[in-house]
Amino acid sequence: MSSGGEKKAIALCLEYPIADRGGVSVLVQELVAGLSEDFAIRLVSPEPSEGVLASKIGAQLAGHLSFQLMSVPPSPSYFKQARAFAEQLGDVRLVHFHCGGTFGWGNRCPAPSIPEYCSKAGLKTVWTNHLTDPPRRAFASVGRAPWISDLAAPIGKLGKIRQTRATDAEIAVSEHDRDYLDSQYPADQQRRRIYHSRLEESPAPGTEREPLILAVGHVAYRKGQDVLVRAFLNIAGTAPGWTLEIAGHDGGDGCWQEIESLCANHPQGSRVKLLGAHPRPAELMGRASIFVQPSLEEALGLALQEAIFLGCPAIGSRVGGIPEVIDEGETGLLIEPKNVAALSAALSRLLVDAALRGQMGARGRDAILGKGMTRQRMIEAHRSLYLELLA
Repeated sequence: MSSGGEKKAIALCLEYPIADRGGVSVLVQELVAGLSEDFAIRLVSPEPSEGVLASKIGAQLAGHLSFQLMSVPPSPSYFKQARAFAEQLGDVRLVHFHCGGTFGWGNRCPAPSIPEYCSKAGLKTVWTNHLTDPPRRAFASVGRAPWISDLAAPIGKLGKIRQTRATDAEIAVSEHDRDYLDSQYPADQQRRRIYHSRLEESPAPGTEREPLILAVGHVAYRKGQDVLVRAFLNIAGTAPGWTLEIAGHDGGDGCWQEIESLCANHPQGSRVKLLGAHPRPAELMGRASIFVQPSLEEALGLALQEAIFLGCPAIGSRVGGIPEVIDEGETGLLIEPKNVAALSAALSRLLVDAALRGQMGARGRDAILGKGMTRQRMIEAHRSLYLELLA
């Protein structure tokens, strides 16, 4: 791994490829871009170093470590790999672990996790939970009976608590998630809430709105697009000219296929478009008249943030951090998750009231700025935290 000169060396670690464009990877890329002038950043991710260093992000890095955890405790191979991890970081002084949920990096058991090994090696450690999971999720997997996960939940809870207490700072991405983590996994230090965002603090361009309802995010039951499709089909006959577009790749759990089946068997089904992954979702948000985030669980909602900032009134489920993004009655409407009838009613209300849509859209940018949900605020919060720990 190359030297970063006189800048203090830090490592940003994620369990997913940086190129997969998921929410965690996108946010880590934003941190690299925003902090590379202040720190010598080593990226840790599973893919080969050659591809990462040759990519666009490579020019902003001081090095890359290809690392993928191959087993979990109590496997002997895990402990060998975990001990070696800190040794491979060279002159790094602070390690920031990004976790797609609550469990990862070897914290599923009350044994030393990789952050604990780093702490014992004298490194400052930071952990971000990009989603909150109940203890039973520690050992949940496809095909495993739920009762087994429930039985093992106390083990996962103890593992998470041990990892938290071995970490110098832990971050949640919403007030909801911070409160939940505090209730489930007691911490010695105070958890911080840092809103994640990729929004620049610049004026949002004015655009012409179309009779379009939009959802953005990988298509999966957890994201609730099947609920949205059912709700739209319920009212489509009374809303001529309106279409529903869903942008995002197939999450692989069968939701995409269920939506296709719903549409194929409904007379208004042709007005629902599954777009797949879209290279410029902001363009869709600029055209849409209504944005919907129908998730069953959501840490915060980057696409929801962006849509509201761009002046699109929103409908969202009352889960996770979504109520922190949508101001009820001001920038959008909140409904209970998985409630098809409530979502149909919310859609109908906005479809028929252009004045209300206009008022909500006009408030969006200022509302997001007022909450500090911007890339600049996110980067400054991380910069301050790193400098505080490294002082």
